[in-house]
Amino acid sequence: MAANSPTDLLIELEIPLGGFDEPTGNKDVISVELTAKGMTNPMRAKATINYTNLN
Repeated sequence: MAANSPTDLLIELEIPLGGFDEPTGNKDVISVELTAKGMTNPMRAKATINYTNLN
C-alpha cells in the first residue's frame, strides 16, 4: 500500500463464480483501510475482479 513502509498483507478470498444473468466487468471484492497512531490520513485500497464471459 505504500512504497516507503513495510505494509505487506496476505489475504485469501473465495470469490463465487458469476451467474449467467450477471453482467461482466470489474467488481469490487475487498476494501482495506490502514491506520496507525499518529497517521492523519488513513491509506485506502480496493481490489477488484474482472468477470469475463468465456464462450
